[in-house]
This record gives sequence, C-alpha cells and structure tokens, in this order.
Amino acid sequence: MFLDKIKPLVNAHRVISFDIFDTLLIRPYVRPADLFLHLEKLQKQPGWAKHRRQAEDAARRKYAQYEDITLDEIYEELSAADSALKAEEMALERQTLQPNPEIQQVFNYAKQQGKRIIIVSDMYLPEDFLTQVLQEKGFTGFEKLYVSNAVRKLKGTGALYRHVAQELKVAPEDFLHIGDNFKSDVRRAKEAGWSAVWYPGVAHQYWAAHPREARFFKQNPCYEASVSLGVLIWAWQKARMQKEVEKPYFYRLGYAVGGPVAYGFARWIEQRALNNHTPNLFFAARDGYTLQRVFDTFQNKNLHTAYIYALRFINRICRLDYYKGALDQTSAVLKHFTQVSPKLKKAVGAIPSTAVECQTLIQKYMPQILPLAQQEFANYQAYLKKYQKFDGKVGIVDSVTFSFSAQKLIESVFGKEQVKGYYWSVIPSQESEAYGFDSFLPPTLGIETSSVYTHRWDFMEFLFTAPEPPVKNILPDGTAVYAPQVPEEEQKRIKAYRVLSDGMLAFAQDCAQIFGGRDIFVSKGHFAVAWVNSFLSYPTAEDKQEMAAIRHASDTNHAEYLPLLSYRPSAAEFWKNPKKYLRFIKRSHWKTPLQAFLVSVLSPVAAMHTPGNFTLYFLPRAQRCYGKLSLRVGRRVLAVAVGRKGE
Repeated sequence: MFLDKIKPLVNAHRVISFDIFDTLLIRPYVRPADLFLHLEKLQKQPGWAKHRRQAEDAARRKYAQYEDITLDEIYEELSAADSALKAEEMALERQTLQPNPEIQQVFNYAKQQGKRIIIVSDMYLPEDFLTQVLQEKGFTGFEKLYVSNAVRKLKGTGALYRHVAQELKVAPEDFLHIGDNFKSDVRRAKEAGWSAVWYPGVAHQYWAAHPREARFFKQNPCYEASVSLGVLIWAWQKARMQKEVEKPYFYRLGYAVGGPVAYGFARWIEQRALNNHTPNLFFAARDGYTLQRVFDTFQNKNLHTAYIYALRFINRICRLDYYKGALDQTSAVLKHFTQVSPKLKKAVGAIPSTAVECQTLIQKYMPQILPLAQQEFANYQAYLKKYQKFDGKVGIVDSVTFSFSAQKLIESVFGKEQVKGYYWSVIPSQESEAYGFDSFLPPTLGIETSSVYTHRWDFMEFLFTAPEPPVKNILPDGTAVYAPQVPEEEQKRIKAYRVLSDGMLAFAQDCAQIFGGRDIFVSKGHFAVAWVNSFLSYPTAEDKQEMAAIRHASDTNHAEYLPLLSYRPSAAEFWKNPKKYLRFIKRSHWKTPLQAFLVSVLSPVAAMHTPGNFTLYFLPRAQRCYGKLSLRVGRRVLAVAVGRKGE
C-alpha cells in the first residue's frame, strides 16, 4: 500500500504538499484533453475541442512573459460562439473529477499527524474553483492552494516550489511533495531542495495489472476507448482501496467487457428512437433483457420501455407464418393447435414425421385452425397493447435478424407504418427492404464477418440474453412458458448470466454517477466490435478457466449445447468419447496448442462466399489470420488466406 510506504516520510516532514490532477483527483478519461471532445459532443458543436486547444496555444504565445495562463485568457482567444462554453467546461470538470482514495488515505493520515498541508498544482483553472472542487470531493482542512496560473509560476520550472517556500517562510528541506509527474513533481521539487515522492498514477498501475486493456488503448487510442477505460480505471481503484471482496468473475466480465458495449448500443437506440419519434420501445426477449436494464439508467422521460416476448413460435401460431418445408416448424404448428383443440387432435391423430405430411394436414384442417390462430392473435394483441404507454410509433429492439419474425409480429398488432426495428445488425435478404429498421452496424451477409459480428457471435448472444430458460410460449396474461426440464448446461448459463447482467448494469450506473447522467458517447459500432474482439483475442488464464463451464445452444430448438469459448476435458473424457471431443474443440474459440493442431489437421481448407468475394482459407481454424492475398477479377475479388476464417 502506498500509505504504508510513505508514512515514515510524512512523519519526518513539517509540510506535506500534494499535486491535484492524477494524484488527489482523477479524471474518467485516459487522456485529460478528451474532456474537450466530450464537451464538444454534449454541446453538439463540431470542432470546438480543436478550437479550445488552439486557443490555449495562442494564449500561451500571447502571454509568454508569464509561466502560466488563466482560463479567462484562453477563452479570450475563442470566438463568441466557442467562448460561451466556459461555464460548461468548468461544470463538466466539477462533475467528473473523482477523489483518488489511495491518496485520500495519505491526505487524511497527514491531517491526523497534525501536519501542515498544502496543495500545489500546474493548472489554468481558477484557484477558487479548484478549492471548492477539492472540498466537495472530501479534501478539507488544507492550509493553502497554490495554482500556477494565479502566481504565474510553474512547478515544471521549479519556480512555484521556490515561491511557496518563500511565502510560507519554511525551509525547503521541511517540505514533502507527492505527485504523479516525475519531472515536475519529483525532479523539479528536489532541485528546489524539497523532498519528493513519485506516485505512480492510477492509470499507470491499471495498465500493469491489465495488459490486455493497455494493448487495446495503444492500438486504439480513440475517444471511446479513453472514456470507457477511464471508467474502468476509476472503478478498479475504488474497489481496490475499499478492500472489497473481489467481485465474481462473471460480474467483472459483465462490467469490463459487456458494460461499454451494452451502454453504447443502448445510447444508440435512445438517439435513434428520439430521431425517429418512436416513444415506445419493446425490448424483445431474451436478447433485450440487459439492454433494457441499461437503457433505463438513462431515465429518459420521453421514452417508455417494456420487456416483451415476440417469439418466432408466437409469430408462427398467430400469423401462420412459417416455412412450409421445415419439419420442425410445420410439426410444431400442427402440434400446438391439436393441443389447444381436443376435437382437432382426434381428427389429426399422430403428428406425421415429414414436413409435407404435416403441411397437408394443416391445409386440410385450415377451417378449424384459422379461428384458433385468430384467437391466439387476439390474445397476443391484448398482451402487447398494455405495454404501449405513449401514442405513436413502436420500436422493437433485438440483436440480429434475418427473417424479421419479431418485427412482423409487432407490425401485425400496430400496423407496418407504426413500427421501427432497432438491431445490432441485419443479415440482408430479399425481405429486408420491406421493413423499416436501423442497425448499429451495417447490414452484413455472413455471421462470420468479424468486423460486424465479432470473432464469435455466440459470445455476443451470451452477453445479450436473459437469466431465464428458452421460452416456448406465453399464456394470454403474458406469463412465459418454459420447457418442463431445464438442462444442466442451461442452469449454469442462467446462474452465470444473472451475475454478468448485474455487472453490465453497474457500469451504466457508474457512468450515470460519474458524469451526472450525461451521455459518454461510446456509440460507435466498430469500437464495440473491437472491444469485444480484444477480449476474444487475448484471454487470460482466468477467462479460459471460467468460460470453460459455459455451454451455448445455438440451434433453433435449443437442443445441443456446445462450448461457448473454451473446452477443457480430462483425458478420461477424451477417451470415453473422442468423436464428441473433436466436435467440441472445433467449436471452441480458445484452443490449447494441441487442440489447435488437431483441428487444423482435420480441417485444412475452407471457403467463404460473400457478394462479389470468394476467399479460400488454409488452416481456417487457426487462432488468427497469418496473411491474405487478394486479386480483383472484373467485379469479383478472389483471395487466398492462411489462418482463421472470417478475418
């Protein structure tokens, strides 16, 4: 602990001096200047951040006779429109600056020891403003605040240290200064005769403990990464200093990986719903469960949300909209209506074993089935209507769609012109143009396209699901009907997901607290994909171990549960059923070197077709793509790649 390390030095000095930024207070941005970009987005004033930085540079040139400048002098260099944001900048600083509990411990210890406490900072913000902020954040009882812009001297030159010692009439050797900048807080302080201790800033400590996140920010130094990681760093420091019992793995996974993604997607939905005048938002089960929880933290009084069931099966029995050539669909429709009507059951007898026979019976008994379907639709219509709070359009929120079954169902109740779909993405088909929808990422053919659907869409389905089993039907009152027996794999998923969803919600709640309910603008789809792909590409040992317990049923009947990301069977399990083992490791995303070798040998070649493109992959199940060669032939692109398919 930093406090234990520094106690002897605090005890040995009369005056304890603290830096402010990244020492006493931390900002929820990896790059402090991203506060300007945040303000630009909040105020919808494009280019303001750049103008603000240029104004500061101009003011420093204009007042070069001084070592530092004031905020007023910076704003003098801005246009009238740009300069109107000075109060907003200060308000955002006041809201977002957070106390650093690690240094707060040192501050409080120095007070307890009766030390004289001062604060010394190189900063353009006004002295009285910083004094108020420090006091609001819990730093009270300090003797004086020295700010570079007020005395026109900098720590960075050493002049501010000499000024402080002279004003306080204290010998330099009696001062101990604590700060995060080695040059201005340590070297310059020591040159002025003070004792000084370098405090490794919170971000510096976080990077050391989280190499995956450090790598991500180095490769993606964008605003979205800066603010998302700023929140994660703040939460990590807070939990560490409060000595909380470490949260369960799936809570931390939900907070750190799912949190920024769900928040960004939900904010995108909010903005689109407002733009499209869609005041009623229906979050479709099960994908919409956590999205609705996150969305509701925004507390937008102009939008009403509801978690509703709009199942494919309900669409089939209400609208008789099903694929006539699929046995699972025709038999399910026929079976349902025979269960509803004993008379029909007696007439039909045993359910046939082919789609053709099932469809023949449906057509034969359509006079009896149609009134039953109409009653199902009337029940469903009554169920949906009770969730419509506002007059006007209805939005249906789902993850990915191909057939638009949920949207069709909602449209049949409210009318086609009154319904808008909001999706992560859409797999385009001939039907797509018939529906009104917006997508977070562009409609893309092929679920293996990692720039839209991530390296593993099954994992995204795990993030966007619900702590309930697959729903088979709903009763007229809206109660969900589940299968009588819930598989063990599903029970494990539900248990893990309850905790994961709470972590995702906590991220949104912390954003509301830190930023005062303001949007943090992380709603770029490609950032969300890159964030998830970083997790999928660089798992820790804990990730591999914990995720090995999660199985995912990706088939429509939820009958076969396969490894979601990793599979770690014992040797006995392998020899007991080697065929199952090989099938499971093919589905596994995180493979051991031996598993990767076996899969590559057994699956040496694969092809991928998209409109206008054909790619031949060698070793398509490798851990990554090692290289790709493309050739344009007319309107088509032919490519050969070595490594992971889809990259």
